[in-house]
Amino acid sequence: MDHPEPPREPRPRRRHLVGSGAVLALAGLGGSAAAQPAPCTFGILRGRYGLGANFTPVYNTVNVVPWSVTYFQQGSDWTLLPDGKILVHTSGLYRIVIAIDWVAQAGTDIDLRINGILCTRLPAARRHRRATPFNDDRLAWVDVPGSNPPKSARYQGRWAPGPIPQGGIVTTEVTLATAGVVGLGDVAFASHTQISDAVIGAEAVNALIVQAKVVAPDRVRVCLYNPTVAAGIVVPDGVVNVVAMNSVLTCGENDDAFQTLHTPVERILAGEVVYGVVRSHVRNDYVQANTDCFMQVERLG
Repeated sequence: MDHPEPPREPRPRRRHLVGSGAVLALAGLGGSAAAQPAPCTFGILRGRYGLGANFTPVYNTVNVVPWSVTYFQQGSDWTLLPDGKILVHTSGLYRIVIAIDWVAQAGTDIDLRINGILCTRLPAARRHRRATPFNDDRLAWVDVPGSNPPKSARYQGRWAPGPIPQGGIVTTEVTLATAGVVGLGDVAFASHTQISDAVIGAEAVNALIVQAKVVAPDRVRVCLYNPTVAAGIVVPDGVVNVVAMNSVLTCGENDDAFQTLHTPVERILAGEVVYGVVRSHVRNDYVQANTDCFMQVERLG
């Protein structure tokens, strides 16, 4: 005889899926019910903070972003400190978000910028998943993507170097066709159409040293040096080609280098501190103070 299955008690409806699942996960790791963080009364609690002024980080150094403006804050589970860091008062599950809006700069490559989120752990809870300049946990880190091809400028024209005795140097100086691209400290290359085995011979081609040097803005000096051929080398009239390019650290094109970064859901304890950092390899670079640039704290449970 079949017996009817007893009615099942209805499952309690979870008010917040992420927070409830996280509490179960923590319980599975051996935490007691009394040790769990108090539930968020209104679901996810959030706070968002911004910059009071444009921020220029120290060149090629990891800098703490000095958040100072409170856009909103729900609850009192954390506090914005005077140095821009966030002090957590209530242990729980958190997600941290930063949005960094670097200034648009012509001639600045954006992959030379870094954004990150770090956490100063309590001594007993330090994991050091990856050490940072501040010896804190790296919760999230990103190289702001971009391309870094150098800009180039060229010259092409006639040049008759003539005879070059052993130990001698002949030179010519040219002005690049595109102004404003190349300056002192940049690089250049040169060639001459008559430097070939058929014209001056293999011995001369092998011995001849061709150099190009940026000597002034938009100016390149081409040098031919004969170090070893005792009879001398004669390079007849031909076309000299020059390519000069700026250094990679100050090249490329970009609009606003806006990047949003967030951590996974992290267990953060009362007394721990979270903060945003940036680094730039571009001198005089800065982060813009606007509502698109912020740090947001979210407590999930």
